[in-house]
Amino acid sequence: MLEQEENINLLQKELISFQPEQIDPILQTAINEVIKPVSYDESKVQQWIDTICESCMKQLVELQKPLKYIVTCTIVQSTGAGFHTTHSSYWDLENDNVVQVIWPNPNSKDENNSHMVCVLTAIGMTL
Repeated sequence: MLEQEENINLLQKELISFQPEQIDPILQTAINEVIKPVSYDESKVQQWIDTICESCMKQLVELQKPLKYIVTCTIVQSTGAGFHTTHSSYWDLENDNVVQVIWPNPNSKDENNSHMVCVLTAIGMTL
C-alpha cells in the first residue's frame, strides 16, 4: 500500500512540475525549425527570436501544467568573441526549474551553423 501511494505521489509530481527531460526537446525543436537551415542575417534575428519564443510558449502552455512560464532567447553572430550568461533564482525546488539550450551544441562537431549562437531558456514556476 505504501509503495502504491509513493507511485501516486510521483505521478502527481510529474503532472505539476517543470521537468527538464520533457522541456528540452521542445526547445531543441523550436531552434532547429527556425535557425538551423539559415545563415546569420542581422535583419532577421528579431523575427527568429519572436518565432522561437512563441513556439516554445505555445507548446509549454499545451502541457496544461499549473505553471507560469518565462522564455528568453538570444541570438548572436559568432565572431569568436566570448559570450557569457547566467541566472539566479529562489523558488520551489520540488516543482520549479529552468532549462537552457545552447545551439549549436558546444560539444558538437557540426560546422554548418558556426556563424551564430542561440541561447534559449525556459523557466517554469508554480502558481
